[in-house]
This record gives sequence, C-alpha cells and structure tokens, in this order.
Amino acid sequence: MQRDDASGDSLKVVAEQDAKDRSSSTGLVKLLMHWGIPAGILAVLGYVLLSRLSPEELTTILSHSAPEWLLLGLLFYALTNVARAVRMVRLLGRSYSRTLQMLPIMFALSLFNNVLPMRAGELSFPYLMQQDGVDWGTSLAALLVSRLFDLLAVGSLFLITTLRPYSLLATSTVGLVATAAGAVVAVLALLASLPTMGRKFLRSLQRWLVTTEAPTSRWRVMLSEQAEKAVSALQWMRPRHVYWRAFFHSLLIWLGTYAWFACFLKGIGMPKTIGQVISGASLAVLAKSLPVSSIGGFGAHEAAWTLGFVWIGQEASTAILAGFAVNLLTLLSSAIFGLGSLGWLGLRSGRPLSSYLPPALQKQVSADEHRRLARWRLNRHGMIAVILILFVVLGTLYSIVTPLFETPDEVWHYLYVKHVADGGGLPVYREDTTFPMRQEASQPPLYYLLTGWATAWIDTSDVETVVRYNPHAAIGAPEAWGNRNVISHTPYEGFPYRGAALAAHLVRFLSVLMGGGTVLCTYLIARRLFPRPPWLAPAAAALNAFLPQFVFISASINNDVPATLLSAMTLWLLVCIVQDGASAPRLFALGAVLGLAALSKLNALVLLPLAAAVLLVLAWKRRSAWALVRWGVWTFGAASLVGGWWYLRNWLLYRDPFGLKLMFAVLPARTQRPSAAELLHLLDGALKSFFGVFGWFNIAMEPWVYTLFQMGLLIAAVGLLRLVYLFVKQQSWVDLIRIGLLVFWSSGFILALVGWTQARYPQGRLLFPAIPAIAALLILGLAQWPAARWARSLISILLGLLLGFAVIVPYRYIAPAYAQAPPLTVAGRAAIMHPLSVEFGGQMRLLGFDLAEEVRPGERLSLSLYWESIAPMETDYSVFVHLVDDRGVTIAQRDSYPGAGNNPTRAWALGKTIRDVYPVDVPAPLLAAGPCLVRVGLYDHATGLRLPAQLSGGGARDFTELPIQLSLQARPPGALNDLYHEFEGKIALRGYSVEPILAQPGDELHLLLRWQALQTLSEDYVVFAHLMRADAQIWAQNDHWPMDGQSPTSTWSAGATVTDEFDLHIWPDAPEDNYQLIVGLYEPTTIRRLYLDTGLDFLVLGQIAVRRG
Repeated sequence: MQRDDASGDSLKVVAEQDAKDRSSSTGLVKLLMHWGIPAGILAVLGYVLLSRLSPEELTTILSHSAPEWLLLGLLFYALTNVARAVRMVRLLGRSYSRTLQMLPIMFALSLFNNVLPMRAGELSFPYLMQQDGVDWGTSLAALLVSRLFDLLAVGSLFLITTLRPYSLLATSTVGLVATAAGAVVAVLALLASLPTMGRKFLRSLQRWLVTTEAPTSRWRVMLSEQAEKAVSALQWMRPRHVYWRAFFHSLLIWLGTYAWFACFLKGIGMPKTIGQVISGASLAVLAKSLPVSSIGGFGAHEAAWTLGFVWIGQEASTAILAGFAVNLLTLLSSAIFGLGSLGWLGLRSGRPLSSYLPPALQKQVSADEHRRLARWRLNRHGMIAVILILFVVLGTLYSIVTPLFETPDEVWHYLYVKHVADGGGLPVYREDTTFPMRQEASQPPLYYLLTGWATAWIDTSDVETVVRYNPHAAIGAPEAWGNRNVISHTPYEGFPYRGAALAAHLVRFLSVLMGGGTVLCTYLIARRLFPRPPWLAPAAAALNAFLPQFVFISASINNDVPATLLSAMTLWLLVCIVQDGASAPRLFALGAVLGLAALSKLNALVLLPLAAAVLLVLAWKRRSAWALVRWGVWTFGAASLVGGWWYLRNWLLYRDPFGLKLMFAVLPARTQRPSAAELLHLLDGALKSFFGVFGWFNIAMEPWVYTLFQMGLLIAAVGLLRLVYLFVKQQSWVDLIRIGLLVFWSSGFILALVGWTQARYPQGRLLFPAIPAIAALLILGLAQWPAARWARSLISILLGLLLGFAVIVPYRYIAPAYAQAPPLTVAGRAAIMHPLSVEFGGQMRLLGFDLAEEVRPGERLSLSLYWESIAPMETDYSVFVHLVDDRGVTIAQRDSYPGAGNNPTRAWALGKTIRDVYPVDVPAPLLAAGPCLVRVGLYDHATGLRLPAQLSGGGARDFTELPIQLSLQARPPGALNDLYHEFEGKIALRGYSVEPILAQPGDELHLLLRWQALQTLSEDYVVFAHLMRADAQIWAQNDHWPMDGQSPTSTWSAGATVTDEFDLHIWPDAPEDNYQLIVGLYEPTTIRRLYLDTGLDFLVLGQIAVRRG
C-alpha cells in the first residue's frame, strides 16, 4: 500500500512536472505571439520602407533642395489626406466632425499603399476601419467608390489641362486624349451601375454558397453577410448628391496631390506649372494605381512619370531624375505622417495588434493596465494636438522661408545668444562701451541663457561670414522700393545648415516650441473659463496659432517669445487660483512664473500689478486682509527669489534697476510726446503689426487684408458687447467675471503699449502676452452672430481660411521680398536695348542698360542695368545711380546692393550675369534744368571708395555716364510747384517757386510760398528759409513774419490761403557747391520748430547750384 502510494506520488510529481513544462512551452508561444507578430510586422514594414527609401539618395536630394518648398509640399500632402478623410466620412454617411477620427486611417493607408507593392496596402483599410466600428464589407464598398472617383477626377483634370493648350493636340496626342475620354466615360458608366452589379454579384454568391456540397461554415455566413452590407452601402451611396459631393472632394484631393508634386519639383530646382504637372504626372498616378510592381526595370511611378513628362517636352534624363526624387519625397512624407498615425491609432484604441489574434493567444491585460491605457487615449484633446502640430509645421515653415535675422532685432538677439554660448557671461555697460548686440545687451537674460546653453556645442566662429549688414536697408518703410533685407545674404547660410546658421535655426525652432506652449495655454485658459461649448477652447487656440504675425514672431530669435509664454502661464495659474482656490503650491508656482517672466523681458513686469490686482479682489471677496498679506508674501516672495537678482544687479551697477540707461544710450527715446493725431497713427500701425507686418516692419500686406482683419475685430467686439449685455440682463455674474478677467488682462497690456508709445514706437507683438485673453474674447464675440447650431461651422470656416492665409503668407509676402534676381539668359542678353562694355575695377562689367528718354517730375524712372562678374569678389559693392541736370546737380539718386539688395557681389560666381532694375524717384516739385544725364558706378559703402570705370578712349573715372540724354518736362514760366506738406496739422505748404536755381555768390533768390491754415490759429509763427551745405552750415537765411508782418498766423482762419513772397540773399563768400533750400516754421519765444509727418522739422524744396563766374 505504501509502495502504491509512493508510485502514485511519483506519477503525480511527473504529471505536475509535465504540466509545468507544457505550461512553460505554451507561455513561450503566447509571448512570441503577443510580441513577436507585431514586432515582425513592424520589422517587415521597416525593411520594405528602407529598401524603397535610400538614406543616401534622400540626403543627396535634400542637401540640394529648397526646404521651404519641400515643407509646403509636405503641407499639401497633409491637406490632401484631410480631403480624403472628409470624402470617406461622407461616403460612409457620417458627419464632418468624424474627419479627425478618419484622418490617421487615411495617413496609414497612404503609407501602406506607397510602401507595399501591387496595391497590397488597400487590404489594410478594412482592418483599420474595424477600430472605428465599420465592418469590412461597408469599408470595401466605400474604398471601391472612392477609387473610381479618383480615376474620374484624374481623367477629368488631365482632359481639362490637355485640351486647354490646343497646340498640343497633335496626331499622337489625339489618341491619348481619346483614350482618356473613353476611360472617363467607362468610369461614369461603372459608377452608375455599381448597385445593380453589386446585387447581381450578391445573388450569384449566395447561389454558389447554397449549391456547394460542403457543410455550412462560419466563414460562408460571414462572407454572405459582408457582401450584403457592401451592396447596401453601394445602394446608399448611389444618390446624385452623394456622387456630386464625392466628385467635388476628389477634384480637391487630386488638385492637392498635383500641388504637392509641383512643390517638390520646385524644391529640387525643376519647377513646372500646375498644368504641366497634371499633364505629365497623370500617367504616373494611373500607373501607381495598377497592381504592377515595375515597368521596364523602373518602378511603375518612375516609368510612367518619365513617359508623361517626355510627352510634354522634358528631356528623358531630367524626367527620370524628377520622378525618382518626387517618389522618394512622397515616400518620406507618407512615412512621417503614416508612422505617427499608426502610433496614434494604437494609443486611441488601447488595443495591441495581438488583440486581433484568437482569444487563447491574446495577452491578458490587467485592470491597472486598462486604466493606464485609458489615460493615454488622446481622443478628448485630439483637436488641440492637431492645432499644435499645425502650428509647429507653420512655425518651421516661416523659420525656413524667412532668411536669417530678417525679423525685428533678431540679429542682435542672436548675437546675445552667441555671447552667452561663447562663455561671455552677462554684458556690463560702461561709458563708451559698444556691444555687438547693441540695445539688446540691456535685456533680462533668461532667453539668452537657455538658448545659449542649448547652442554652446556648435562652432559659431563663422558668424562674421553670416552677419553682414545691408547699409541700404529700408527698416520700417514698407512703401520703400527693395532693400527689405537688413542682412546681406549668401548661399553659405543655406541648407544644409552649419556654424552660426545652424545655431540660429536651432534657436528659432526652440522659439517655435515656446510659441506652441503659448497656444496650449490659450486652450487650457479658454477650456477652464468656458467649458461650454466644447469647441470654443480649440477655436481660441487655433486663432492664436494661425495668426500670421504670431507665427512669424514665434519663428524668430526674440525674447518676446518666452515673455509671451510665461505671461500665458501666469494667466492660466491665476484662472486656476480663481476657480480652485489660492493654495500654497499654486501661489508659489505663480510666483516662480512671475519671476521667470521678469527675467525674460521688461514688459513682463506688467504681470506683477495684474496678478496683484487679481489676488486683491480674491482677498476682498473673502474679507481677509491677512489672506492678502499671506498670498502676497508667498507669490511675490517667490518671484523675488527667482527674478529679483537681475534688478538688484542693475541697481548696484547702474543705479537703474531696469537697465534702461543702457538701452536708451544705444536707442534714444523720443524727445517729444506724440500728439493725439500721431498717437492714433502709431496705434493704427501697432494694430496692423499685430495682424501681420513682416521683415523689419517693411513687408506689409495689401490694405484690403488689414481692412478685413479690422472688420473682423470690430464684429467680434460688437458681438462681445452683446454677450455682456445678455449676461447683465440674465444676472449671470459668474460669466461676467470670466469675461471681465480676460478684458482686464488685455487692457493691462494695451495700456502698457500706449505708455511705451511715449518713449519708443509701438509694435503689435507687445500685445502678444495678452493673446490668450484676446483670442478667447474674439472667438466669444464672433460666436454671438450666427445661430447656435451654425456657430461652430462658421468659426471653423473662418479659422480654416485663416490657416490657409497663414500658409500663403511666406510665399506671397516674405519670400518674394528676399528673392534674388535670376541669371540673365542668352535671349535676355541679346535683347539689351543699349549694349555697353564698361569694366569697373576689373571686377564687374556693365553690359548695357534699358531706359525711357523722358524725365517727368513726380514719377518713377525705371533703369535696367545688366551686370556681369568678371572676377571673384570679397566685398559687397553698392551700385549708385545719379540723375544729374545740366547744372551738375544730382536731382535724384538710388543707392543699393544689386538685385534690390538681395544679390550681394561677394556671392557672385565668375561669369554671373543679371538684369538689375533701379527705380529712381524724381521729386515733385523739381528744381532742375534739363536735359539730364545718368551716372552709374560701384563703391564700397564701408570705405566710400569707388571702383574706377574704364573709359572707351582710355583712362578711368569713378563713374560712367550712360550715352543718353533725358529730356526734362518743362514747367511754364512763373508757375508754382504744387506740393502738400502739413506742419503738425496746423499749417500746410501748398506750393512754391524759386528763381534762379543757378546762382552766384552774392545773388538773391526770389521765393514764393503758398500757405494754408488747417485750423484757426492763435499763435504767431515765424517762417524761415535757409540755404545749407551738406555740413549743415547756413550760407543764406531769411526768418520773417508772413508777408513781412502784414499777415501774422494768429490772424489766419481755418482754410485761409496766404502767399508769402520774399528774397533770400546768398552770402558773397559762399563757396561753389550744391546747396539745399529748406523752409519751415517755428515759435518765436521757444524757437521750437513745427514738425512734419516725416518727423523732420524742416522741408527740403530742392537744390540750388552756386557757381562763380
């Protein structure tokens, strides 16, 4: 018995050991299935992707491309897939609001179709749609209809673009067009008969399933059910309005596709028009849709692309290279968005790939893991994630398109960053000390410390090669011609970036990320204050993110960016304190953020009284003075610990806690307070620059754009007032407090901007610290106009238009302002109206010029010069064009680097030729005697030395005189020169005459000035007329009461016109020279002159030539 028990026990042990072995083997199999299959799929996908996407080839293409056009192509790729998602949700009968859920599926489908051969990627669509609750029968039906509409749209666009240029319709072309037309008709017929064909197929399938002798199985039932669902879906999609909508979406999809092809071609230096791209690429599109892996040894896309573009006249080798490059860039685009979308789908569903395996092999997930997955699901905040992604893409696009240091003060901000990165520490001002970062040396250091440390690893010793100033830059003058660039740019700073250019672009990207933080804060603030309706917070964030000027500044090196972010964080913390209570952690966090803000920029100090006011109101509400003291100590004590050291340092060094002494030593403050009219003018400019004024405030948009923005602002303001009225009427005090907090916050920064206007010129970016409040208020106001059910749709449309406009801005306004003059073609060289061959210093040759032959006062004379580089140059030479009358007086001139400032000569390769246009503004009125000559030359602006021009007869001089005489439009004898200039809005000069304009020392000039009173005057002003040399020395002067005292200005009524005649005696010892004749008005007691709108206190009437003998 014991032996039996022993043997039984031994058998039991063996059985248990065998069970353990089997359990271990099963666990190993499960482990492999759980993680092996997903890892294997990912490895295969990665292998296929890398086999199609060679890193070496991709690097070669990208290193010789224009990244701004590649980014725009990437954006069109994304928008095209958005349109695909919209089309699919409508085909499935869903609302447009489901587009966001469909978008990652479209990106993933595009990735699989671009990577997998034989259109195998289409099989992923029903699989992915299961996660969205759509059965695979319906999915396949919708996919079939969408693909047929793709063929219809491609064929239609091909026919339109091919039939438009009738000259293309040669004999060989007619057959192709006829084939395309036949295919379009066949697709239309197929779409019309789809439901009927589907029903016939379903009946045949069901008969086959019934007649088959094999027993009924689960897969047969499932196949029959899915076929029925597919037929039902085809029937539902058949109505005319569904088809028309799908066709419209398909046209948008393929226009976007051809647009991304065109952008990629432009980016790799092979530009084509959109019509040429459609004609040439349609064959590639159709070939790629066929289940064929290769054609003639090339991929289907490359081979068909080559055939299509050779057909429209491109060389075969160029077409092959272009097709290969576009295919690689398309693969890269699909990888960027597709892999991210697959990760998004995994997070959204919370299901691993192994969850689709049989239940016995599925990984068991604990309740804790379920909760952890739920926290990672991003559905709830999906819209803000999309907005942030779009903002980062937009910011990167602006950063790349905008040349380095072509945003306000950016070059000096970067030089401060470099100073820190090089270990220079914080700058200390001393008398006669100059800093490369100029007035920015006085700025609080937080931004420069962070970005300096981030770029310290980069060798920026080439900064002098990158930072070369354009001495002719038109800063703050959007109406000026050319010279928008403050920096002289060369290909050295282009892609791939290196040295100082790499460091600057890295800092720009960090700024973009900070701008994204501001957008996120806007969302969080609006969501806390106005949780209903749920779309309001994303709308406010989108308005913030897509505002062109905000994107422009966020994509620059500027301490406004962290100041804006920290201001937004301050407002968010205050909202949290107002709603959740003033706990110690929140108050310490608020204080820390206030301290960091004070370390970012001086205007962030406005946050301190704003935060104090909010805490004061909260304490008053609790009727507790002790709470106010305690909160103040916690908040402002923390702020002092974090940021107070900077202001203590300034006090110890300069006896000035704000460091303004250093700033105003470099950038002097205004000497006079602006008048009310001038203040309104300045604030109008600040408002425009809040919407969008680019470059160094010298790239403006069209007036109608600003008008639209201002109308939107006015409409939103009126809607906000209406909302406030409704809240008062309903006694909804909580909602009023929320709006009041945002209004209070915005008003604080508006008042600070007005205050800054008293010292310097205002800029719209100074309002960006209040942009979360402003954006939320504007969305609230706009939402009051439509009915509640239409509000979201209307706001979405407006924000979509704003996004589209923000995408256009870099290419419509910024890039053209810095575009270089294209090389001169052989045909252009042959078409020169006046050929020449004048060499300047053995470095440049003037090939000729084009010019009209008459000079008209008040008009612009356009001179085209044709230059050729005949030697490498290390200097940036300036071109001067002087219009000289027969007295030898320069009556008009233009000085500029070639190419409107964008073609610095040190970047010219040997033999480079360009056509260079120089508009010369002829003044009106004009003191000149004709005919006129044109003198042209080159000089080094730094030294003033001119290049000698070799004369045809031998010898040299420092200019060349173009062989043409320009007739000067004669003015009737005794006629007044008409003009209009206001002096502080009180008196205007309406006209004048002066005789003679060529005089000798000791002569008298007879002047006539016609004045008009713009208002009834009580003051007496003195008229002055001076004849001055360039050194400001006066050689003739007449200060007098108007009409020799017979008509003092105190007697002038509004609208009165007074003609003042007098003589101006030239001093006998006046040297020969060209003198400026200036006039103006001043107060006799204070000698204060009246100012013009230009900021000058005198008006130059023209030049008087003084000659002896």
